[in-house]
Amino acid sequence: MAKASTLQARRQFTRVSKQSECGWGIVVVIAAHVGMASTGILRCSGILYLPWMNEFDATAKETAAIQSFMSSPSGFAVLIGGVLSNRFGCRFTGILGGFLMWLGLFCSYWANDIVQLYATAAIIGSGLGIFINAASVIITFNFIKTFNVANAVTFAGRGTGMMVIPPLFQLLLDRYGWRGAFLVTSAIMANVILCGVLFRPREFDRELNTTESTTSSQEELRQQPSVDKGYDTDDGDYTDGRTGDVTDEPDTLTAVPVRYVKTSTGDKTEYISLQYSSRSGRVLKLLKRLSDEIGLNIMRKSFRFSLSCAIQLLYCCGYVAFPMFLIPRAQTIGVAPSSAASLMSILGIGSLIGSLGNALMIGWRISAEHVIAICVGLAGIACLLVTADGYAYLAVASFIYGFVSGAFFAISMVLCRSFVGVQHFALGVGLTYVFGGTGYLIGPVIAGWIFDATRSYVAVFYILTGVHFTCALKCLLLPLLKRIEPGLDPKVQDE
Repeated sequence: MAKASTLQARRQFTRVSKQSECGWGIVVVIAAHVGMASTGILRCSGILYLPWMNEFDATAKETAAIQSFMSSPSGFAVLIGGVLSNRFGCRFTGILGGFLMWLGLFCSYWANDIVQLYATAAIIGSGLGIFINAASVIITFNFIKTFNVANAVTFAGRGTGMMVIPPLFQLLLDRYGWRGAFLVTSAIMANVILCGVLFRPREFDRELNTTESTTSSQEELRQQPSVDKGYDTDDGDYTDGRTGDVTDEPDTLTAVPVRYVKTSTGDKTEYISLQYSSRSGRVLKLLKRLSDEIGLNIMRKSFRFSLSCAIQLLYCCGYVAFPMFLIPRAQTIGVAPSSAASLMSILGIGSLIGSLGNALMIGWRISAEHVIAICVGLAGIACLLVTADGYAYLAVASFIYGFVSGAFFAISMVLCRSFVGVQHFALGVGLTYVFGGTGYLIGPVIAGWIFDATRSYVAVFYILTGVHFTCALKCLLLPLLKRIEPGLDPKVQDE
């Protein structure tokens, strides 16, 4: 009966999801695209790098840490967003993420020192990460046959944001200063809250969760040991919860029944005590529940997913450092500030095209694993181009890096869905971005430390080149791990 209920849930899930692709799903994907455009705020740190350094009289490492405090919570908070999406739905999660983004930008106007800016940057990043999870999950539950296209349109919002927000921020910076720019941008980002409102929940989602919970409870009851199988729990013996001694007279406050298992060795029959402490049992049960809640069991069963998380960490180290040091690198070779800011627009155009084109690349008889390996390798070549002098080289490098980055993050979601399934997708996205957030945290700091040690932006980009080539080699291992991993058995597959 449990298997029949699960099968019925799968069929109903497939039928309802296909119907939603042509209805409210279109509104959802547009809202997700617009909300994803808010990630363009992360690319404005390169524009604000020199103003912040001059106003707060900070070193390159201290100034680069602002980007870390903004980008790393945007990765870590995605896991929190996964838990919130499972508990309260995507609408609540999206609204909360938009509110935190607005709050962080609004409070940055009153920052008087760099430490206060660290705090507001962390709030902005946390809101961004929570919203990213809501946008990714709502797309998964609304699209099946056209998921690759819907996912591409959603993540194309990253390119739209990088194309629009940095030039707008440069315009506001020139007219109102960086404080005024944050104030005006906070009003614009308040519209992300409305995007979260459009993540309308469906009645079927709650019905599906109820069916799965009932099926899971039935399976647990069937697997529990019974007295007939050799266990005896009603033998009149009790364990004192404070001392661990076995007694005949129970203490109503601390006594726990002693459990025995019957064993036979030759002609002898013995009973082995299985007495246990209720406190330790509760702790282990709590730890197991916490592990399942945050999805650690997913990494244990899917080696490909674990490796993809490691790749995400390394790639994000370079991804966050590239735009941050690109503009200062351009200004050191004589490029005007307005022209240097336009490199962010070129980066955004490339990201937009890469996000939209990833669905076509995956369909060319090339596996997604090989496509993502090629993209990461091209990112390394783009970092190498930045070391050449000349605005044309920087423009080409910006476009290539934006193109492959847009494709990388979109394909990462396709691979995550393939590795863990629809049922575990929310937590899978969360764990992926936790590793990405770690890269966001350490990438700018390490790059700033390299610059402080060498006083050369060229050295920074040489290191970034090596990081991306290392990621490309790791991507080639993904198809091989499929043969040896235990694998997951998601409760609901996208049929």
